[in-house]
Amino acid sequence: MASRSVVAKARHDELAASTALRTIAPANASSAPEAARPHASQARALNEALSSFIVALNRQAKARSVSLERIASAAGQQQSFAGPEALARDVPLTGGRIRAVRLSMQGRYTDFPQFKRFLDDMSTLSAIQSLKLSGDHYEAVVEIYGVAA
Repeated sequence: MASRSVVAKARHDELAASTALRTIAPANASSAPEAARPHASQARALNEALSSFIVALNRQAKARSVSLERIASAAGQQQSFAGPEALARDVPLTGGRIRAVRLSMQGRYTDFPQFKRFLDDMSTLSAIQSLKLSGDHYEAVVEIYGVAA
């Protein structure tokens, strides 16, 4: 019974990773020349995907009046600094080619419809694993996917 749930989770992770890799576009794609834009089928390196996510997240939070009070690794490492490869884990069933970084975020929002748009923006760049709302406070766990360097 336990092995069945492990396989189901691995398939879910594989599907989420492949979907995220297909839909991730660079944050400045609309301003980039056509030749500089990656094709939708091109996979992005994990460190590039993570840095693009952080930049886009801050931009979208500001545009949607959402505060980002805390962003941290959800892996629980107690290091003063660790790069994305140190925080990443292999996505099952990908042979180590696709890796994921899980982040925990906390903050506040002032307008729920704007917060919903923020979540929609964020879901194009990451896989939202969990979301908890309490009044005007939110806590979310997201995963960012990329190929191994």
